[in-house]
Amino acid sequence: MELRTLATFIRVAELQNFSRAAEQLGYSQSAVTMQIKQLEGELEVPLFERIGKQVKLTEAGEQFIPYAQEILKTAEEARKIGKKNEHVSGVLRIGTNESLITTILPPILLEYQKTYPEVETVVCLGTSRELQEMMQHNDVDLIYFLAERVYCADWMRVLEHEEPVVFVTRKENPVCKKKLLTLNELIAQPLILTEKGRGYRYRLEQLLGLHDIELHPVLEIGNIDVIIHMVLEDMGTAFLPLFTVQEYIERGEMAILHVEDIDIKVYGQMVYHHNKWMTPRLAAFLDLVRKHVPKDYVFMLEENLKKNKKK
Repeated sequence: MELRTLATFIRVAELQNFSRAAEQLGYSQSAVTMQIKQLEGELEVPLFERIGKQVKLTEAGEQFIPYAQEILKTAEEARKIGKKNEHVSGVLRIGTNESLITTILPPILLEYQKTYPEVETVVCLGTSRELQEMMQHNDVDLIYFLAERVYCADWMRVLEHEEPVVFVTRKENPVCKKKLLTLNELIAQPLILTEKGRGYRYRLEQLLGLHDIELHPVLEIGNIDVIIHMVLEDMGTAFLPLFTVQEYIERGEMAILHVEDIDIKVYGQMVYHHNKWMTPRLAAFLDLVRKHVPKDYVFMLEENLKKNKKK
């Protein structure tokens, strides 16, 4: 039973696709098929069901995953004997939203690059749904996304933090003098919003729909930096997560508009798939998350790492 065969089995199990596993591992599809057949022969039990182009783990295959992971983990730990941190290498793939790229990640990535220069860190941007798909297909090692609180039995949750979404406008705007805006007063403002039907914009649409109110923004755009720039130029009012505009509020360049009947929150969530092999480079990154994450975030890394070690 060769280690490379076990690694191939884990990758096929993660992707449930022989050709994609072969592509990621740098093998031909026939080589992957041969390795799996060899492993099934040694175990004397089929590990995958192949029906047409669909590949699915058998019950025996599900049961064999933790054994394969444990063998690979033990082998990896054995290779690290006498090695130092600088020998952690490979590619670490992180998926995140554009709006979150400037929050907790920069200091973590900076220290990670300095401590582990042999690791190539790749940051992939996408919507929350796109990121979840990436993780499900093992195209990224972990994701950090902003959305409604999401729970999935297949995920290991690293951290979670609540983020209010607020209406902001330039501080000099006369509407800032009102302590509380009605919904009608709100929609009378020139609104600059993210794309229709996505994330917190969708939550706002749903809430206003309960009052039979339709949104008609003067501009819809997915780039938050552009929205912020337009607000600073006094072009309108935006609806954004508070952390994206906090510095402008503190500098007195923007003000929050309080609106009746609107209280929307989203959650920054960092997760990885529970079947994900805990490589040294991923474990090292999570160690730095533990070091840098704000203390008021809901933080569950220790518990999840213990669960991962038991697999």
